[in-house]
Amino acid sequence: MARPGHQLGTAVPGEVSVKAMESGQGNYMPNLVLYPGRKEFVQYLPEATQGIIAQPIGSSGVLVTGTDTLRGFSRLDQAWIAIVADKLEVTLEKVVLTGTGFGKAGSKAAASSKVKGKA
Repeated sequence: MARPGHQLGTAVPGEVSVKAMESGQGNYMPNLVLYPGRKEFVQYLPEATQGIIAQPIGSSGVLVTGTDTLRGFSRLDQAWIAIVADKLEVTLEKVVLTGTGFGKAGSKAAASSKVKGKA
């Protein structure tokens, strides 16, 4: 659910998300108030969000996970979130989605699976 004044499906990647997708590494902001990059996420996160992890899903998306506690993610939590993002990447490569930011990557995966005789 989007915050009042924001429309669903209108989120665009900002500097933090783009950097995560390009580097392939997640970004943990344990105290969101201290980071100027928070503006990228406040349009769709609850107001009580204290910290986030922006974990890339391949080079086409980012899994944003929030917490209502300062420094709310342990190293184990961060590892689990990275694993979930990896699983999502593999799954989304098999699905053709349009209009959600994964359309191009999904189309390539679908096309390559058809060429290899897997479709």
